[in-house]
Parts: sequence; structure tokens; C-alpha cells
Amino acid sequence: MRVEALPRSRDVFPPWLPLVPLTLAVTVLAAAGVLPTWPGLVHLVALPPLDLFGDLRVLLTTTTGPVSFTLLLAVVLAVRVTVLALMTGGLTRERLALAAAFYGVLLPPMLLAAEAVYIAGTLLYARLFWGGLVAVAVLAFLFAPLPWRTGPRVRDTLARAWRDGLRVGVMLPYGVAVVGIGVLADLFPGLTVALVPVSAAATAVAVTALARPARPGGLRRLAAVAVAFALLSWAWVATRGTDPPDPARPREGSILLMSGIDSYSGVGDAFRTRTDLLGYGCDQTYYFSYAGPGDGQPRRLARCPIRTGAPYVSAHTQRPVEEQVRAFAEQTDDLPRPLVVAGHSQGAWIAWRSVATGAAPRVDALILVGPSPRAPAATGPSANRGPAAPHRTCSGC
Repeated sequence: MRVEALPRSRDVFPPWLPLVPLTLAVTVLAAAGVLPTWPGLVHLVALPPLDLFGDLRVLLTTTTGPVSFTLLLAVVLAVRVTVLALMTGGLTRERLALAAAFYGVLLPPMLLAAEAVYIAGTLLYARLFWGGLVAVAVLAFLFAPLPWRTGPRVRDTLARAWRDGLRVGVMLPYGVAVVGIGVLADLFPGLTVALVPVSAAATAVAVTALARPARPGGLRRLAAVAVAFALLSWAWVATRGTDPPDPARPREGSILLMSGIDSYSGVGDAFRTRTDLLGYGCDQTYYFSYAGPGDGQPRRLARCPIRTGAPYVSAHTQRPVEEQVRAFAEQTDDLPRPLVVAGHSQGAWIAWRSVATGAAPRVDALILVGPSPRAPAATGPSANRGPAAPHRTCSGC
């Protein structure tokens, strides 16, 4: 793409001025309840392409299907392209084309990152969350400096950005500001809407700095930041303790571990659990089988030998819930008491339903590990509750 050097409207108004109506619109829509009031709200007025990431997260969580998602995404992109064109020089054909190309190139990776963060929040899977977040940070660090000082060609713009050290002197403080504003919005939800203008002000400062010529020595600053980051990362990894914790004091009874959907005998998160940290030896540790009672299962990745339950495959985890409840009741009927059950993911809700409905009265304590935090679960009439009936969810105990 070739972008000619054109007279810019920056000579008439500052580049951050289009942020003012955008900030006003986001604030009003959030105050009216049209936009969700959550920590990500402050990113809707962030520096491109962080603003696109915020848009995608909102659309993924509020639209009802692919049609509404696509239509609203088209509207959002039209607004973003217009605002970026105004901020970088004006509503000319070349500026609109450059802004459209910028968002068009970044839309696929940003959508994947937003989906990763969205799925991680649903599954409570931290590795996927951090992977998506790191991808967003890298994309923002690499691409955010590009639109503000373009050359006659895209390759010239990329070369200038590299010679300027990716404007690390601007991007690093701005990144710290964005993280800090997001943390405040997370810690104090009541301030979220009020923090939108604060986020816009930080963006305005960054845009003004990026629109100016870079100071000499950009590559040296980038190299210094890279070295400092590498040293801090090494120190963080090297100083973290790697010694396994000591086993807890032995306790009486037994523990039954339950893996989630699509697990199979010996393979699943629950099978790798160190029950000695809870005070249970392998002779007190049992593993639930979605196939029902039996004389044992293949050990595979399990910490302890699997002495009970029938071998099962992932298809068994998709059996009707009532069949799984019966299998749970049969497998807890003769285990030593006091009996603790730790259910992970789907296993948590099978255990919950079994105990709450009275199908498994021998369970003395129930630990729900990674259930959906807002999933409904009926506990039955209060008059039918026994001492083993659960009274509240325990996510991640």
C-alpha cells in the first residue's frame, strides 16, 4: 500500500480530539446500562489495537449468535476506522484506507486472543487466559506505534517504527498506566465508569507523544528494555521455589477424586492430585469411574493405584446425568468414612447433585474444584438436608 504525504488536519486540531466524543459515548452508554460495566470497559477508549480487543470481548459476551456478532462488529469497525482516520490526519480516502488496513490486519489475531480469554473465563483455565493476554500485549506493543507517523509505503512505516525502537519510551509508561487503570476498575467496580475518562486521558497523552518525531536512540532504549525484561524474567523463574511441599498430617477416612468431562481412566486433572497434601495416603485414595463400579482401572497418570471402578473412556463421561448419579452413589456406598469427595469440573456437579438429592448420604464433605461459578444447582427442600448436604459452592477450594 502506498500512502502519499498529505496535509493533515493535525494543524487544525490535536490528534486526540476525536477521543472526546468517543469517550462521551462510552461513558453515557455504560451509565445507561447499554454497555456492560466491567473492568474491560476502560479499554474501549484505549490506544489501537487495544480498543479492538475491548470491542471483541464485549461482542463475544453480549451478542446472541454469529449474525448479530457479525453485524455489530461491522458497525464497531466502521466507527473505529473513522476515529483512527480522524486521529491520524483526517477523513481522506488514503487515511480511511490506512485505518481499515490496520484494523483488518489485526482483527484475526485479536479475535483469537479475545476468544481465548473468553473461553478461559468460562472454563476457569489460567494458562489459556495468560496466553491470550500475552498475545494481546505483544500485538499492542508491535502495532500501536505504527499509524501515527506513516511513511510513503507500509514498509517505510515499519522501518521507521523499528528505527524508533517501537517507541518503547511511550509504550512502556502507557502500558503501565493501562494496567493500573484496569486494576483500579477491578478492585473498585463502582469507579469503572468514572475511570473511562482517565483511560482516555492516558490514551490522549500517548497519541500526542506518538505523533511527534521520536527522540534519537530508540533502538538503544528498546535493547535496554529487552535486556531488563530478560533479566527480570530470569530472576523470577530462578527464585521461585521448586521443592515440593511436605505431606500434611495423616487423617482418618478416605477421599474420592472425580475428573471432568472427556477424561478417561488414569487421564484427567483429578488423577494427578497429590492427596498426601490433604493428609491421605494412597491406601485412602479412590478414583471415580464414569463407567460404574468395578475392580480397578489402568493407572496411567494417576498418583496412586486405581483399585476400584470399571475402566472408562471419554464417551462414558457424556452419559445421562441420572446414570452418573447412580454410578456415584454405588461407588461411595462402601468407602471408609469420613468420606471427602473432590469433584473437578463436570465431576463437581455430579457430586453436588448426588449429595443434594440424597442419593449419596455417606459423603461427609464435598469440595467443588473449578465448577462454573454461576451454574445453578438445586439443593432441594431445606427439610431434606442432612449433615452432608452442601450449603454453598466452593469454587477452587
